[in-house]
Amino acid sequence: MIIKLNAARVYGIFFILSFISYATGMALMEVVADAPVFPAAIRETKFSLVSGAVLIIVLHTLFNIVLLGIMFGVLKTVNLALSLIYFVLGSIATFLLALGALTLLMPLSASEMISRSNHMDDLSLNLLFDLALSGNFYAYQFGMAIWGMAGLVLCYLLYLSKFVPVVFWIAGYIGYSIFISGCILELFGYPYGFICSIPGGLFEIGLSLWLIIKGFNNVTKGIKGADKTT
Repeated sequence: MIIKLNAARVYGIFFILSFISYATGMALMEVVADAPVFPAAIRETKFSLVSGAVLIIVLHTLFNIVLLGIMFGVLKTVNLALSLIYFVLGSIATFLLALGALTLLMPLSASEMISRSNHMDDLSLNLLFDLALSGNFYAYQFGMAIWGMAGLVLCYLLYLSKFVPVVFWIAGYIGYSIFISGCILELFGYPYGFICSIPGGLFEIGLSLWLIIKGFNNVTKGIKGADKTT
């Protein structure tokens, strides 16, 4: 039981760290969207862009893989196949979010190339700039939609396991369903993604805090034949 309690707390802590690292990273990287599209202005955003990229591509990815691995290890006793699906979907979503951050470094690389040579004209730089922003947008929306799908699988596993109170997996189903809908609406040009992300975000923060403070419910309550020694 101590192992499960520690796993729950680490999961909750890493979930919050994952949320903070991505939100902070994107806040830093979004400066490129406000920068004038000429080489010197883009190069001035280098510190913010690189710092944000480190937070997302390195730290956020690390936090996500760890928390996905922890939950897979805990929930595989409930349903191995679904736990594996959760891990795979979450990993794909994490990769897409990292890829989206990577695309925002493209204008910086181009501006540095221009500073060393004059082989790229303003039209090409503008095109690359637009492609970078579009690439980040689509990587984010598809990545978050897949993350929401992984969340639905997680909520079903939480329902099967009874590891957390009923209110959490119900709130998760509702929150992630709205969240996925928001991502799809964004892809079709309807700007409701942020509003639709609020219920899912509140669920993730609430679940994380619960696991840090309370941990998982006794595994023997939810799983027939569960290992009573853990």
